[in-house]
Amino acid sequence: MMADLLDDDSFSSDYYENDAKQIPYQSSIKNETDNCAVFQQLDMFSRGFHIMEEIRKQGTLCDVTLKAEDQSFTAHRIVLAATIPYFKAMFTHNMVESKMQEISIQGIDAVFTPNNVLGIRNFADTLTCRNLVECADKYIQQHFVDVSKSEEFRTITGEELLEIIKNNELHVISEELAVMQWVKKDQPSRKTLLPELLAWVRLPLIKTSYLIDVVSSDPLIKASHECRDLVDEARDVHLMPTRRDLLPQFKLQKRCCNHVVGHIFAVGGLTTSGESQSTVEVYDPLENKWSGAEAMSMLRSRVGVAVMNNKLYAVGGYNGSERLSTAEVFNPVEKVWSRVSSMHYNRSAVGAAALNDKLYVCGGYNGINSLNTVECYLPEKDEWYIITSMQKHRSAGGLIAYKDHIYALGGHDGLSIFDSVEKFNPTTGIWTTVKPMQSKRCRLGVAVLNEKLYVCGGYDGATFLQTVEVYDAVADKWEYVAPMKVMRSRVALVSNMGKLWAIGGYDGISNLNSVEVYDPRVDKWNSAAPIFLRRLYTLILLTVISLAFIFWLRSRQTEDLAPEDDEQLVKLRLSNDQNEYVDSRGVHVVVGHYLGEDSLNGQPPNITDELSNNNAFDPKPNEGRNGQPVIIPSFLSAKMRNLFHINRFNLMASDRIPLDRKLPDIRKKACLKNTYEIDPSHSVSVIIVFHNEAWSTLLRTVTSVINRSPKPLLKEIILVDDASTRSWLESLVAHVAEKKSNVACPVIDIISDETFAYIRSFERHLGAFNWDLHFRWYTVGGVKYHRLLLANRTDITNPFKTPVMAGGLFAINKDYFFEIGAYDDQMKIWGGENLEMSFRIRHIVTNFCLEKPTRKTIRNQPSGMASVAECSSDSDLMQLFVMAYDSNNSSVGTIATDESVCLDISSQSNGEMKPKVHIVACSGSESQKWMYDEEVT
Repeated sequence: MMADLLDDDSFSSDYYENDAKQIPYQSSIKNETDNCAVFQQLDMFSRGFHIMEEIRKQGTLCDVTLKAEDQSFTAHRIVLAATIPYFKAMFTHNMVESKMQEISIQGIDAVFTPNNVLGIRNFADTLTCRNLVECADKYIQQHFVDVSKSEEFRTITGEELLEIIKNNELHVISEELAVMQWVKKDQPSRKTLLPELLAWVRLPLIKTSYLIDVVSSDPLIKASHECRDLVDEARDVHLMPTRRDLLPQFKLQKRCCNHVVGHIFAVGGLTTSGESQSTVEVYDPLENKWSGAEAMSMLRSRVGVAVMNNKLYAVGGYNGSERLSTAEVFNPVEKVWSRVSSMHYNRSAVGAAALNDKLYVCGGYNGINSLNTVECYLPEKDEWYIITSMQKHRSAGGLIAYKDHIYALGGHDGLSIFDSVEKFNPTTGIWTTVKPMQSKRCRLGVAVLNEKLYVCGGYDGATFLQTVEVYDAVADKWEYVAPMKVMRSRVALVSNMGKLWAIGGYDGISNLNSVEVYDPRVDKWNSAAPIFLRRLYTLILLTVISLAFIFWLRSRQTEDLAPEDDEQLVKLRLSNDQNEYVDSRGVHVVVGHYLGEDSLNGQPPNITDELSNNNAFDPKPNEGRNGQPVIIPSFLSAKMRNLFHINRFNLMASDRIPLDRKLPDIRKKACLKNTYEIDPSHSVSVIIVFHNEAWSTLLRTVTSVINRSPKPLLKEIILVDDASTRSWLESLVAHVAEKKSNVACPVIDIISDETFAYIRSFERHLGAFNWDLHFRWYTVGGVKYHRLLLANRTDITNPFKTPVMAGGLFAINKDYFFEIGAYDDQMKIWGGENLEMSFRIRHIVTNFCLEKPTRKTIRNQPSGMASVAECSSDSDLMQLFVMAYDSNNSSVGTIATDESVCLDISSQSNGEMKPKVHIVACSGSESQKWMYDEEVT
């Protein structure tokens, strides 16, 4: 009977006999019917494993041996399978090892993916493999967005999810998304956990519109009082910023993943010769390779850089001649720089930092003084606001967002270098003093790592520094940590992959290309692979969706570029007498010399024959690229101004631009779609009229014509203006081919005479002149624009008529050009060709012209009957009139002179076969309305 077997007296082993009094058990339960009693021993499992371990050590009953490297362990298969899932799978699934007496255990080579990392982490945690757990945690932090979409994530427990979302180093896009998806996977059993989970989500960091429109309207949120309270709390922070201080600090801090591997961008900077640059390069720290990236829209050195909403902002700086107030933003997804509104103040050596979707710019240098002014940029409004100034004027200081404040550190005011630190509270708008650093520093590096603020290097007025300090905001205390290996002023400091990277700088003798990496866990700096060139840097971290980038500004040293192959260059021989020759390639070269423009005293200012005839063409590969201005370094300004007098434009800038300058295509989309069918017999001779021209501009024009003209159309270049865009020629030729007397003029864009920047011209303009015979471009807008430019146009790309044209930039039938007199030797007045060529083209076939009366009124206006006379061969103001069309009729209008008098058919002329035309004061009456008949004229 069972009662007999379980009787107290039956426990007779030595082990149990010695410990009999320690065995916990329940009282026996007797069943009258079955005549039996049941006992329960509560510690049997724990005591049983102890016995199993004793048996294993004795080698008794063991049925498997495990080998790991040079060690062997005997074990029981049943125990291994019951306690470790790995062995359970091995022994119960007919694996080869299930029948082996000796099993070699290999090292675990874990390859993480979003779909397996959580399972590997649990396995490592079971084996107490801390290194593997840490590696899995880092992967989860880096790739949390992808991990949260996996099937494993949907099956983790609420406790495991809570442990994950409490982590400050999660790399996330949307704070609440993963939690809501996990709850909705098993809504009935998990919805009660939502308030506890949502309490650790940083709801105040979510945009107000999304918080109200999406989060608060979710049925799970609406059904829970605790969840509604959390959402209301976050909404109140947006509506009443003063309540931010009432929230736990972690809810207001953006998560920062220290394990993301970033790329490094070099933005703008200075060459060793002191020239500002717009170029941008990117460095991959894993491949140790630099490559080109999209250039900024303008030159910038000593620029402020910051990241906001996954975009990089470059603000202020120095372009080689002036401090800048302009700002631009780089979208790393679209790989495009775009201009944004300019700041209120010009600033270089400026600090920039982003906090709570606002960009802060503090201090800097305006060319005269160090600044203490602060501006705040709101991207949704594209506006800058002036806010509370700093307590000190700071140039070349450090600026960073830390603990929900903007910190300004060190710098100088032109007289003193500071150790002081102040912080700005965006909620109160107040700057307050923070405990000063232990060393004075300007041109320092600054970064945040593991909730602490680090500064390194810089200059204290006497010594270039290698010391490093760390600030703990909780303790309000600065402490020195291990110094860098070398002194570094203008050093770049960035946090990346849980470490600090100090890159480049200046040690008092030369620019540095070395890199050091600081590991806070061991308080030690180690050398890393050096940068290829010696440079100066400023760094910043940019995270883009699931990628991360590190941006920094550096002052670059440009290597001398190898000159182009001599065979590709046109040699220029300069002499005092203009001559021409054919070079070895058969290129016809016309040679002249610079004449210069006399100054007030009759002599060119400081221009010698040697200087005026010197060929200083020295192209730089990226100068003027995409139409950007050429900025001459300040130390060359005097020479630049001197050379300006030779051609009345910035000759030095022109000489730095390559012959094959790249320019933006600014044509309308409709123009790009146009195709032209032109008879091959219509070939084109491009005639470039020049006199004492600068060789760089002349050759660049020739190069542009060759590069941008279809070969079938271009017959010859007889030394036209820089055409600027490809396919410029067909549209001109097509209209000339329609009618022999058509003369086509291009829209003439502008090249700045000071910087050679390419400037798009305004298309709504007509050529005209005043009564002093000065040619002018007149812009036309509103009703007049639609009347004059669109009346006879069904296509925006069609040409429109203009009263006067530029006499040196047009396409014309060769025979017609000579029929109207061509250019003649009497064209001696600069600009006179504009009017004369226009008058010839628009001449009246009868050769009779309308003429004003000679009699004048008391207001000195012509008065009397108009007459018709033979057109004068000279420019005769008596025969010049202009027709002003009505706003509602493009063919009817008044005919007036410059004295505001109009042609008028008086009432006395009614009924006459040949009415008399008078010239009277303009009144707008019907008797002064005339119709233009194109067929007659």
